[in-house]
Amino acid sequence: MPSTDPEFTIAVSEADGEQLAAEVLDSSRKRPIVCLSSRTGEDDPAFDPEAVRRVVGDKAILRGVRTGPASRYLDDLLPEHFGVFGGAARIWWPGIDEYDDPRRHPLILDKQGRYATRALEILAEGFKAGAPPYDTRRRDRLRTPRAAEPERLVGLAIPDAVVRDRTRSHHLLIFAAWLARDHDAGRRDRPMGPLAIGEGYLASLGAVRDRIDTPSMAVLAARIASGKPGEADDLRVGAELDDSGSQQIREEDGALGWSCRIPDVDGGRLRWWTREDGAVELRDVVV
Repeated sequence: MPSTDPEFTIAVSEADGEQLAAEVLDSSRKRPIVCLSSRTGEDDPAFDPEAVRRVVGDKAILRGVRTGPASRYLDDLLPEHFGVFGGAARIWWPGIDEYDDPRRHPLILDKQGRYATRALEILAEGFKAGAPPYDTRRRDRLRTPRAAEPERLVGLAIPDAVVRDRTRSHHLLIFAAWLARDHDAGRRDRPMGPLAIGEGYLASLGAVRDRIDTPSMAVLAARIASGKPGEADDLRVGAELDDSGSQQIREEDGALGWSCRIPDVDGGRLRWWTREDGAVELRDVVV
């Protein structure tokens, strides 16, 4: 049902997404923005805007975004991991910049896709808690260029026996898949981002080798590590959720949990962590 809230507008085009991004990034903004996205293929937000308005009152700007061109363009214009799509809601506190931590700005997801009472309660709790402090140490760390470390480059040299080193061999397979999937201009547009292979990843891949072949998973990993917003829509990329319905966060380093579907494998998901330095760390394969 369309909202009767006069302030509530839904971004449906790239131009709308650009306008919403400008509003989110406006340094003079004083009120938080609560943005409600639609499920894929639907026009209206998954959350009920009237119910959300009752939760936030007039303390927040209420906006919507349709999953598709608008959400992809919005995601492209915002700092990394600040987007919202697929039915989720997001609270953007004032003062966002390129060094901000996306975890300060709650992303409310419902693993079952219902977006009913419990999801609304989680949104209300996040809004009531208010904005966490801005992490100036993170900003200063990201602003400071890292010094060259020649000794680390030596350690990355590929040994003659690389085929016997499963981790490095798989890393090379992913890199080769990235080289093979596009032409030079395409690779410049979609550079291979930092990628790590987690401790249990290869074991999990080996456990399902009767259903999934290793080269196909290398191609999938290359898509994730080099993908632009919107180019992996067919993979149904989504946040991994904990028991409370919040995105999984690795305790030791704050990495965020994500997953995508594995094409042609019923129920198969590739899971990874996105670390604070932007690296994709392959986590495991779940079938």
